Amino acid sequence: MKVDWESIGYWILALFGMFVIYQALRYIFGGSWALEGLVLAFLVLNFTLAISNGMRLSHFEGEFKEFKHAMLTLAKDFKEFREEMREFKHDTDKRLIKIEQHMKA
Repeated sequence: MKVDWESIGYWILALFGMFVIYQALRYIFGGSWALEGLVLAFLVLNFTLAISNGMRLSHFEGEFKEFKHAMLTLAKDFKEFREEMREFKHDTDKRLIKIEQHMKA
């Protein structure tokens, strides 16, 4: 069984966040932690969230690079197809002109 460490980390972070919110509410209604400890806990929580968001964003950028490469290849193929269709249309127009000339004659 494979352990998903990222998911476990998010659960731990969520539990820590709930604990910090609980301590903040206790501080507001009669205090358990000192204000400095509460501020430090919020800073740690914020810093951890910023790092995890950065990691997720870098993962998405990697996927976007692959998507961008695929789209550039598709655009190149489409340009080649468009050129082939222009040549085909040009050849077809020439054939139609010849057919019209033969019909007039």
